[in-house]
Amino acid sequence: MNRPRLLATAGIASPPFKALTVGAHTSTVFVTLRAEHCDGLGTVREDNCLPAGTTPYTWDTPFEVQPRPRDLQAREGLSG
Repeated sequence: MNRPRLLATAGIASPPFKALTVGAHTSTVFVTLRAEHCDGLGTVREDNCLPAGTTPYTWDTPFEVQPRPRDLQAREGLSG
């Protein structure tokens, strides 16, 4: 029997965030599962399964928010 291949999808449900301040920040993605999920690629539970509940999917990922060019111009007293 030929079964169609299924693709994993992810959706993000979040209200809009407030604008971040200029400077350094970090971001971490978490996944929340209702039940344990195993990838089917092996039999070692620690290597191939995620537990039910909330688990970090990434580590802290640093990024920096830069000022908009027009904000820099206003701060420096320059006009457009």
